[in-house]
Amino acid sequence: MKVLRWIHTFLFFTWMWLLLFLSIALLIPMFLFRLLRMRNAEKGYVYGLTKFWARQHNATAGARVQVVGKENIPDEGAFCIIGNHQGSMDIPILMAYIPRTLGFIAKAELKKVPFISSWMKAIGCVFIDRKNLRAAIDALRAAAAQVNAGHTMVLFPEGTRSRSGEPGKFNSAGIRMLVENQATILPVTLVNTRAIFEKDKLITPAKAKLYIHPPQRFKPEEASEAVGILREMVVGPLKSE
Repeated sequence: MKVLRWIHTFLFFTWMWLLLFLSIALLIPMFLFRLLRMRNAEKGYVYGLTKFWARQHNATAGARVQVVGKENIPDEGAFCIIGNHQGSMDIPILMAYIPRTLGFIAKAELKKVPFISSWMKAIGCVFIDRKNLRAAIDALRAAAAQVNAGHTMVLFPEGTRSRSGEPGKFNSAGIRMLVENQATILPVTLVNTRAIFEKDKLITPAKAKLYIHPPQRFKPEEASEAVGILREMVVGPLKSE
C-alpha cells in the first residue's frame, strides 16, 4: 500500500510542477490585459486560471471536500478570510471553493520559489518577513489596504501549519490591522486537510471539510476582543469532529 502512495505522490508532484511550469506562459495574456487597462478581462482571466489550477490540484491529490456554510460568503465586496492552517492543501481548497481570486499573506521565503512566486505576485499576495517586525507590520498594513481596495485576502493567524492538527495561538497583529481598517472578516475552519499530505509527507486521498462561518465586522476599538471571538469561531467545529 505504501508503494502505491509513493507512486501517487511522485505522479502528483510531477504533474503539479509541470502544470505550474507550463502556466508561466499563461501570464503573458494577463500582463497584456493589464497593459491595455482591461481590468475586468484581467480579473476574469486570473480567476479562471487559478480556479482551474486549484481544482486540478485537489482532484489529483484525491481530496474530497464537503463545504458547509457556502451561503455565508458575501455576494459583494472584498473580505479577508481568517482560518486555521493544517497543511499545504488548505490553499488550493480555499482557492477552489471560495468564488473569488484570493491573495495570501505568505511568508517571505516563498518569493524565492520559482514559478510559484510569479503566480503569487500575479494574484496579489503580500509577503511577510516575520523576522523583521517593522517590515511585518508594513506587510499587514498593505494586506488590509488590499482588502479595502476590493481584493479578497487570506490570513492564517497561527503563522504556520499546525503539525499536530490542533490549532495554535492566533497572532493578533494581522487581525488587529484588519479590524482597525474596518475590513469584513470571513472566518473558516479547515478539517482533516492535513490527512491528505501532512501526516507522513505522502499523498493520501482523504475526506476534508471546509466550514464557512458568517462574516464578521468589528469596530476599531474592538480589535483586542476580536482575536478571541474569531479564534472561538474557527476552533468550534474542530472540537466536534
